[in-house]
Amino acid sequence: MFFDWNGTLLNDLPLVFKSVMEIFKRYSVRPPSKRQYLAEINGDFMKFYWGHGIPPNRSASDLNKIRRGIIFENSIPTSLHQNARRTLSSLERMGFTLALISAEDSALLASETARFHVREKFSLIRGDSRKKTPVIRRALRELDVSPERVLYVGDTVDDVVSARRAGVLTVAFSRGYNSKRRLERAAPSFLIDNLIDVPRIAKRLFLDAGCNLGSKSGRAVSSPCYDDLPRFARSTFLD
Repeated sequence: MFFDWNGTLLNDLPLVFKSVMEIFKRYSVRPPSKRQYLAEINGDFMKFYWGHGIPPNRSASDLNKIRRGIIFENSIPTSLHQNARRTLSSLERMGFTLALISAEDSALLASETARFHVREKFSLIRGDSRKKTPVIRRALRELDVSPERVLYVGDTVDDVVSARRAGVLTVAFSRGYNSKRRLERAAPSFLIDNLIDVPRIAKRLFLDAGCNLGSKSGRAVSSPCYDDLPRFARSTFLD
């Protein structure tokens, strides 16, 4: 099972938006509104900053240096989303290999996963993943996992699109950075409001007898496997 970090497992939007405002302040550029930020931000975040006036010669490293200062100062508390730890533990007990693939700065990601005592749950952690599709593909090879046996759980349209391009199933989490309406338009495999649904989906798809994704196309073997699962987007898998 592959996860995003910011907005998916970590509930950090207030703190992150504070760091966004600080970046624009440092460069004396008028900042976008929070509504604009949530509507436009994606994994390749430099496009957002350049598009709103941050000098094009500034790099992700330049901006992450500012973000690290704000986030390590941590004047606004952050926490894991409800049931995040329980979800990871449940998947562990079920025997699933866990990976974390995030656009977050690698130093921040290492610090935060250690602070919340979840770092040891992941067999693979990759930060600075602004373009997630190739990172997901490399992770599949490194972990020797077939894409049709993987769920990627994320909270943005970019997560859904990137994971789908990598050939894995997508679970969109509606309590993060992108609204439920935006996520619905991206047509994820599943759309959930609570992370605790992830183990339930994984069990039904990959462990229950007769329910598996046996083809490379990612199409489900039979629709009964999906009865009672949350918000299944049948058009993604079923003819």
